[in-house]
Amino acid sequence: MAPAWILGLWALFSTTLRGPLRWLHGRWLLSAVIGGVGGALSYAAAVRMGAGHFPDPSRAMPVLGAGWAVMTPLLVELARWLGQRATRRMLR
Repeated sequence: MAPAWILGLWALFSTTLRGPLRWLHGRWLLSAVIGGVGGALSYAAAVRMGAGHFPDPSRAMPVLGAGWAVMTPLLVELARWLGQRATRRMLR
Protein backbone atom coordinates (compact mmCIF):
# COMPACT_ATOMS: atom_id res chain seq x y z
CA MET A 1 0.00 0.00 0.00
CA ALA A 2 1.29 3.43 -0.91
CA PRO A 3 1.86 5.90 1.92
CA ALA A 4 -0.77 8.60 2.41
CA TRP A 5 1.58 11.41 1.37
CA ILE A 6 2.20 9.90 -2.07
CA LEU A 7 -1.55 9.36 -2.57
CA GLY A 8 -2.00 13.03 -1.74
CA LEU A 9 0.62 14.02 -4.30
CA TRP A 10 -1.07 11.90 -6.96
CA ALA A 11 -4.43 13.48 -6.17
CA LEU A 12 -2.95 16.97 -6.45
CA PHE A 13 -1.18 16.08 -9.71
CA SER A 14 -4.46 14.89 -11.20
CA THR A 15 -6.05 18.28 -10.55
CA THR A 16 -3.39 20.03 -12.63
CA LEU A 17 -4.26 18.11 -15.79
CA ARG A 18 -7.54 19.96 -16.37
CA GLY A 19 -6.36 23.28 -14.97
CA PRO A 20 -2.77 24.55 -15.09
CA LEU A 21 -1.66 21.90 -17.62
CA ARG A 22 -4.66 22.36 -19.90
CA TRP A 23 -2.36 23.93 -22.51
CA LEU A 24 -0.90 20.44 -23.08
CA HIS A 25 -4.22 19.09 -24.35
CA GLY A 26 -3.69 17.86 -27.92
CA ARG A 27 0.09 18.27 -27.74
CA TRP A 28 1.22 14.65 -27.50
CA LEU A 29 4.91 15.13 -28.24
CA LEU A 30 5.35 18.09 -25.92
CA SER A 31 3.52 16.35 -23.08
CA ALA A 32 5.69 13.24 -23.63
CA VAL A 33 8.90 15.27 -23.40
CA ILE A 34 7.76 17.22 -20.35
CA GLY A 35 6.48 14.07 -18.66
CA GLY A 36 9.60 12.08 -19.44
CA VAL A 37 12.00 14.70 -18.17
CA GLY A 38 9.90 16.05 -15.31
CA GLY A 39 8.76 12.65 -14.10
CA ALA A 40 12.27 11.23 -13.92
CA LEU A 41 13.65 14.37 -12.28
CA SER A 42 10.91 14.39 -9.65
CA TYR A 43 11.83 10.83 -8.63
CA ALA A 44 15.52 11.78 -8.56
CA ALA A 45 14.68 14.72 -6.29
CA ALA A 46 12.67 12.47 -3.98
CA VAL A 47 15.60 10.07 -3.72
CA ARG A 48 17.95 12.95 -2.92
CA MET A 49 15.60 14.03 -0.12
CA GLY A 50 15.64 10.53 1.34
CA ALA A 51 12.14 9.44 0.26
CA GLY A 52 13.40 6.43 -1.66
CA HIS A 53 16.39 4.60 -3.06
CA PHE A 54 17.55 3.62 -6.55
CA PRO A 55 19.73 0.50 -6.50
CA ASP A 56 20.99 1.45 -9.99
CA PRO A 57 20.25 5.10 -10.90
CA SER A 58 21.74 4.73 -14.37
CA ARG A 59 19.09 2.13 -15.13
CA ALA A 60 16.22 3.62 -13.11
CA MET A 61 16.25 7.10 -14.64
CA PRO A 62 15.75 6.05 -18.29
CA VAL A 63 13.04 3.58 -17.28
CA LEU A 64 11.21 6.21 -15.25
CA GLY A 65 11.62 8.75 -18.04
CA ALA A 66 10.23 6.34 -20.62
CA GLY A 67 7.32 5.42 -18.39
CA TRP A 68 6.37 9.03 -17.76
CA ALA A 69 6.87 9.89 -21.44
CA VAL A 70 4.19 7.32 -22.25
CA MET A 71 1.84 7.98 -19.33
CA THR A 72 1.78 11.78 -19.36
CA PRO A 73 0.22 12.20 -22.83
CA LEU A 74 -2.29 9.46 -21.99
CA LEU A 75 -3.24 11.14 -18.72
CA VAL A 76 -3.48 14.56 -20.40
CA GLU A 77 -5.76 13.18 -23.10
CA LEU A 78 -7.87 11.35 -20.52
CA ALA A 79 -8.30 14.62 -18.62
CA ARG A 80 -9.29 16.38 -21.86
CA TRP A 81 -11.81 13.66 -22.71
CA LEU A 82 -13.33 13.71 -19.23
CA GLY A 83 -13.58 17.50 -19.37
CA GLN A 84 -15.38 17.37 -22.72
CA ARG A 85 -17.70 14.67 -21.43
CA ALA A 86 -18.56 16.73 -18.35
CA THR A 87 -19.24 19.79 -20.52
CA ARG A 88 -21.58 17.81 -22.79
CA ARG A 89 -23.50 16.53 -19.77
CA MET A 90 -23.90 20.05 -18.39
CA LEU A 91 -25.29 21.27 -21.72
CA ARG A 92 -28.06 18.65 -21.76
